[in-house]
Amino acid sequence: AAEEEPEDDAEKVDWYRKKADQGDADAQYNLAVCYDEGKGTGQNLQEAAKWFQKAADLGDGDAQFSLGVCFHEGKGVAKDDAKAIDLWTKSAKQGNADAQFILGWSSSEPPE
Repeated sequence: AAEEEPEDDAEKVDWYRKKADQGDADAQYNLAVCYDEGKGTGQNLQEAAKWFQKAADLGDGDAQFSLGVCFHEGKGVAKDDAKAIDLWTKSAKQGNADAQFILGWSSSEPPE
């Protein structure tokens, strides 16, 4: 049986971290969001960027988008628009609507 995600924010952070350490991209993304928003743990933008990076490396489109935002805004990482655009492009190619919008794609197809 699948483990139930806890209700309590602090317990969620521990639960996500356990799964994230096992290489679960969804958990890595969710853990990053907790650090980004300070939910269940202290806000830590460097830690958020680190976990977005791990999930992005595993091909998580939402993490690629969020990490792109981190690079665009210099949140927890050095500002780097080229990296942001690269990450948003990877995310958009996976169908992330936010990334497609930021890049100005008029459809889900990359421009020629």
